[in-house]
Amino acid sequence: MDEQGMMSGIVVIGGGQAAAQLVDEVRRLDADVPLSLYTQETLLPYQRPPLSKQLLRGEHDLDWLLYRPAEFYRARNVRVVTGARVAAMVSADTLVLLSDIDGLYTADPGADPAAEFVPVVREITPEIEAMAGVAQSAVGTGGMVT
Repeated sequence: MDEQGMMSGIVVIGGGQAAAQLVDEVRRLDADVPLSLYTQETLLPYQRPPLSKQLLRGEHDLDWLLYRPAEFYRARNVRVVTGARVAAMVSADTLVLLSDIDGLYTADPGADPAAEFVPVVREITPEIEAMAGVAQSAVGTGGMVT
């Protein structure tokens, strides 16, 4: 903790390639800074495209999907928390949410061709909340419900 009683260090949130690369790069630049990785997944960061291809066809096991093995994180003193859901970021100037969907829709635009884009939300109403969806598969993290 620093002199104000705040935790110090770097927190990486995610379970994909970007998170694995960021951990690797942070450690390359600074071997001593406290470093934690939080992922909603129950696995270490893994490759998504092969999951739906080679793994499900039985061509490889789960360890093959990992960007880095567990020993990589242990050897670099990276605290890894799997199954973590980050609901809020405290003491941050900005929160950035990334998505492959370009905004709010009345339904999942990938599943419902009649889904309409909602350009402006002036108030969170029960109708708006009803538009939020959950992940549609065991390997997805889509949806807006947290």
